[in-house]
Amino acid sequence: MSNIDAIERRLSALELDLTRSRRDLRRYRGVMLMLVFGLIGLGTLAANQSSTISEVIQAKRFEVVDDDGHLVLALSSSAFGGQLDLWNKTKQNLLRLSGSAHGGDIALWNKDGVNVYGAYATRDGAATSLWNKTGRSIFTAYTQPNGGGKVEVSNLNGQTVAALSSVHEVGGVFALLNDQQQRILLTGAHQDGGAMNIFNNRGIPIFIVGYGPDHVSGEIGIRNGHGNQIFGAGADTDGNGHMTIYNTEGGKPRTFSAIR
Repeated sequence: MSNIDAIERRLSALELDLTRSRRDLRRYRGVMLMLVFGLIGLGTLAANQSSTISEVIQAKRFEVVDDDGHLVLALSSSAFGGQLDLWNKTKQNLLRLSGSAHGGDIALWNKDGVNVYGAYATRDGAATSLWNKTGRSIFTAYTQPNGGGKVEVSNLNGQTVAALSSVHEVGGVFALLNDQQQRILLTGAHQDGGAMNIFNNRGIPIFIVGYGPDHVSGEIGIRNGHGNQIFGAGADTDGNGHMTIYNTEGGKPRTFSAIR
């Protein structure tokens, strides 16, 4: 084989290699262009998706469950608006925030499912209540129709034993009752001062403290079990002290006055 032939074969091989290299380069350039355009497309898509993320998510009910799949929280709607419920791991409803015909409503249960606390809006204002573990109401505070407040305390059976309330254009009134629901003490304010009555177990006032006829001085009255006054003490119109004693029927008074 001559040198000329060897050179020609070598040139032919180089030309073939060059052709392959050009073809590979075009293929590489195509792949790179496709990759670049693909990245640009993905970036544009991501940008479009981020720009369309909604700031408000709407649904009729949202639920949260624990690792065991038990419902522990729910957001839902009710007849009067929104409602939030909270459960413990034993599936007991513990808390509810909701609406009512007059406004907001809060309810709290213990682990045994007994309602132990409530606070809610009313037609006159608001009310709040406490219950013991047996479900008996033991405390209530609420707005009265006159716009004033009232507080009631009950025994373990849910019977009212103390009450404090406001009276329009008069002042405060405080009452104590026994377990038989009999009033045993009543004290309150008046435009002329304070007054207090103590009752026996038949509901008869037997000890009375207040103001006298002059609306300035104090006066005390004692009654027997029949409700008849048997003793009175106070001040006369001049400010001198006096004392009056009565018989069992409240008659035949004998009065003793201070020496003027």
